[in-house]
Amino acid sequence: MKEMIRVLKRGERLFYLGDHDYGRNKSVFVPFFAVEDACTTTGANILFSMTDCAMIPVTGFRDANGQYELNLAPTIHENFPKKDVEAGAAMMNKAYEEVILRQLDQWMWLHKRYKTMPDESLPKGYRYKNS
Repeated sequence: MKEMIRVLKRGERLFYLGDHDYGRNKSVFVPFFAVEDACTTTGANILFSMTDCAMIPVTGFRDANGQYELNLAPTIHENFPKKDVEAGAAMMNKAYEEVILRQLDQWMWLHKRYKTMPDESLPKGYRYKNS
């Protein structure tokens, strides 16, 4: 994260993947699709608050001819809740949801997105306690 902040403070561009489950450190549990308590990084809040950068969501999709098309979404900056990490993480998850739903058939995670549970006493892989 330190190097990412340095890069942004120098005015350089940075590619940031914020849709991963990086574990409990610097994360909050907020909604992501049908999961109400998905472990979500607060990295966007850190980057925004320490650098005042603008974030442009970029996605790439294959078109009908097999060519890749890059799509730039509106910049996330002025309305981002820098001081409210839960609201910021939820806002980023909502932005990811919108992008994913546009081309759902082309979205695939190669990692365990929901591996970190809100209840630390549960073994990994279990979302909720049995009642």
